[in-house]
Amino acid sequence: METYWIVFGVAALAALITLDVGLYKRLVAYNRISWERYRPYLSRAAAEPAAMRRTLIDEVVLQRTLHRTSSLRWWRHTLIFWGFALLFLTELLAVVFRDAVPAFGWRDVWREPGIRCGWLSDLPSISPV
Repeated sequence: METYWIVFGVAALAALITLDVGLYKRLVAYNRISWERYRPYLSRAAAEPAAMRRTLIDEVVLQRTLHRTSSLRWWRHTLIFWGFALLFLTELLAVVFRDAVPAFGWRDVWREPGIRCGWLSDLPSISPV
């Protein structure tokens, strides 16, 4: 094995360890004071799952607060959000048919001569548009 691959592996490992330590300090250590202060108020009994679901639907999926602010911004964000959601789903479907189906020994419909699936490979690239 060439030495540059060995050096690259050690450098990549050092970078990952540095990233982990930095994220731990930023997300856990800095917020420990707040966590200790509000611990008595945070419990599963106090959680409201219905309110959390409603907030998820209103703020993440439908983005109603942004719609109240500006319809144009809402359209832009909605198209971006659903475009990338469609990108993720079509790429996931492509990976299943392109790689997972043949790996299990089933018929490879992606590369079979009689079936044309080439246009499916273009779907993930145009879905954000």
